[in-house]
Amino acid sequence: MPALDRLAAIADPSRLGIVAVAIDQGGLAAVVPFLRGHGLTHLTVGLDPDQRLGSLNTGHVSAGALPLWGLPITYIIDKHGEVVGYITGAAEWDSSKAQAFLDYFINEN
Repeated sequence: MPALDRLAAIADPSRLGIVAVAIDQGGLAAVVPFLRGHGLTHLTVGLDPDQRLGSLNTGHVSAGALPLWGLPITYIIDKHGEVVGYITGAAEWDSSKAQAFLDYFINEN
């Protein structure tokens, strides 16, 4: 998340939107202290405590719009709202390799 926060700080919002989705059942009361405690100040955060987008609560992958194959998971969603890619696991989103990866999707769509 720190790398996503750094990317959010430098990203051109007309080209790239970054939204962290919190599935913590504690909702905002749990998320805000976490963000503050880790110095995350640039991320837009959406709350999904009921895990409607995707869930880890079942024995199989959720049928939600964004299945949680693992955590963390990052989805690339194009300007039409279609999922065009995803990566499970941590990534250094502010690195040059990640920028090239993101540019591929931004420039293709």
